[in-house]
Amino acid sequence: GFNGAKLASIEPLLERSYNNRLYFVKVTRTGEGSLFSDIVQSERELVLKANGRFFGADKIQNEVGCLRIIKNYCPDVPTPEVLAWSEDGQTMVLAAPHGSEQKHTTLPIDPKENTHGGWILLSRLPGRPLSSLDFDMSTSRGVSKQLGGMARLWRKNVPAQRKIGNIQFHEDMHSSDPDIVVGTEEEHNLQRF
Repeated sequence: GFNGAKLASIEPLLERSYNNRLYFVKVTRTGEGSLFSDIVQSERELVLKANGRFFGADKIQNEVGCLRIIKNYCPDVPTPEVLAWSEDGQTMVLAAPHGSEQKHTTLPIDPKENTHGGWILLSRLPGRPLSSLDFDMSTSRGVSKQLGGMARLWRKNVPAQRKIGNIQFHEDMHSSDPDIVVGTEEEHNLQRF
């Protein structure tokens, strides 16, 4: 589904997370396309997060929206770039199409093989999963302080809202305005989720 990229390897994360499957994906450049539009390397490491079959579009939209909000309002917090997602496992949305790529693409997947609740393709941040490390008490405190600092930045930098709930996308084709606008009205015109 991606122009200019070829799958080099895929490795499942051995530790299981609750009702999600995580895969480390390596792709190589074969030409121009969205996976390599902003980098010069000939190889790129990604993360594919596949939801369990009991989750659907709301979970995908909420996670993609939250990652975009954190990346926008908390640039100091390491946040993966959302490259593409699928709310149903069949229809893919490219975050930033490049060249002849289409924003919305239907993938040639047999519906019998589509047994999950969608997926998100992300850039891979440097580091290793916490579950793969052996922590002593001092290291655990240091990690906890880092996570607490990130949560403090979210609470400080993300504008407060009058409503609570999931983040949902509103495409321009909808006649209604979003229920919640994050940021100022000028920013709203640039940041429709």
